[in-house]
Amino acid sequence: MTAKPLQSLGSGKIVVASNRGPVTFLEGGGAKRGSGGLVSALRPAMESGAGTWIAVAMSEADREFAANSEVSQTAEIDGGRYNLRYLNIDESTFRSAYDFISNGLLWFAAHGLFDAAHRPRIDARAHAAWSAYRTYNEQVAEAVAAEVGTSDATVLVQDFHLYLAPAMLRNLIPQAKIGFFLHTPFPSVESLSRLPAEWCKEILGLAGACDLVGFHSQRWADRFDEARAAYGSSVEAPGSSAHSNLAVFPLGPDPETLKSELKSSAVFEAGKRLEEIVGAEDLLVLRVDRMEPAKNIVRGFWAIDELLGAAPELRGRLRHLALLHPSRERLVEYQAYEAECRLTAEAVNSRWRLPTWEPITVDVADSYPRSLAALRRYDVLLVNSIADGMNLVAREGPIANERDGSLVISAQAGAADVLGDAALVVNPFDVSETAAAIARALSMAGDERRERAKSLRELAGAHPPRAWLEAQLAALG
Repeated sequence: MTAKPLQSLGSGKIVVASNRGPVTFLEGGGAKRGSGGLVSALRPAMESGAGTWIAVAMSEADREFAANSEVSQTAEIDGGRYNLRYLNIDESTFRSAYDFISNGLLWFAAHGLFDAAHRPRIDARAHAAWSAYRTYNEQVAEAVAAEVGTSDATVLVQDFHLYLAPAMLRNLIPQAKIGFFLHTPFPSVESLSRLPAEWCKEILGLAGACDLVGFHSQRWADRFDEARAAYGSSVEAPGSSAHSNLAVFPLGPDPETLKSELKSSAVFEAGKRLEEIVGAEDLLVLRVDRMEPAKNIVRGFWAIDELLGAAPELRGRLRHLALLHPSRERLVEYQAYEAECRLTAEAVNSRWRLPTWEPITVDVADSYPRSLAALRRYDVLLVNSIADGMNLVAREGPIANERDGSLVISAQAGAADVLGDAALVVNPFDVSETAAAIARALSMAGDERRERAKSLRELAGAHPPRAWLEAQLAALG
């Protein structure tokens, strides 16, 4: 179904700038919808062709498209129509900006993942990579400015890959309304302090350039304010009073779109394959995550191990299915973490395995239908992230689930702010608490389970993508 144009925009022009675009072009022709939470958030509103989406070419096929798109072009995929401009950024600049700075440093800072005894290492290579990150932001900002021209456009800059772009855009197109949205947590002052002070001040300068800075949670907005105070950065946006340009917009899934996708033949087939792993009488503890350290997968496996030790009657009945999407496979830290996940799962399986049963199944693949089929079936959904800006799986699960399943969620996920007492909230570092919460969820009385599931469904469906984006456009005026 084709989306309607955004109502809050009126006759003005909207330009979205992000690292990854909404369409992934394929070798030999064709295209598919892009993956990731950011794309899912903006796609429903942008697929009507109401605005222009500027992003960086990620694959060779993307680069071929980019070579022919010095101006925006229209691409149609799955009934959606997008005005796109993809940028060819040279490989060295891209890798330094994307792999080294964005994924290797900024992501780790946002999620509190630095191992202080070893990382980060801020040396000559790091400073050279930061220069590449500036260049990367400059090239995106210049492309946005060329698209906007002299029009009174609204520019929506997305996420930590483009922290520096708003200040550049304010100089290039001073007449534009500029919004920035951060889809991750904002780093604590402690995490930021491990980066050079001049980098931190450049990042925090985005607030002075933007008319609006958005976050999923008040906690992340508060962290931003704390960092501005710590680094003495300006708190004022153009024409606004102090602090007034920070706002919270907690993004949720689109329930109607999700329900439609659950009825697809691909999900039906994935469900049949799932039945080969999970029996009708099995108790399914599910996780659906990217394969990466912030998702806290290893501690989840430790919790299953502790649970089986405390409740031996679950041996042979409990299935923990870890559906994991490959992520950032070029980074050594991610390669090492995947290896640790697999070794931990095997250790737990070796301890508790029976001739026809083992507790943990690890499935690393890129399959959205597989994930949806499992979300329909779980008894407990485990989201024990070390930190998460929101975590859409925690909100998609209750909508998709057909068994009044329970949610065990990390207190450090933005979704915990939304789902409140309907979920079982845990400290992501406390393995025993996580194991106890899973045990409680599995043994919960039917009435309580149904009441919690009903509340979760109602809360999870709030702030769907179109309303989320409309609210930001309204705030921009």
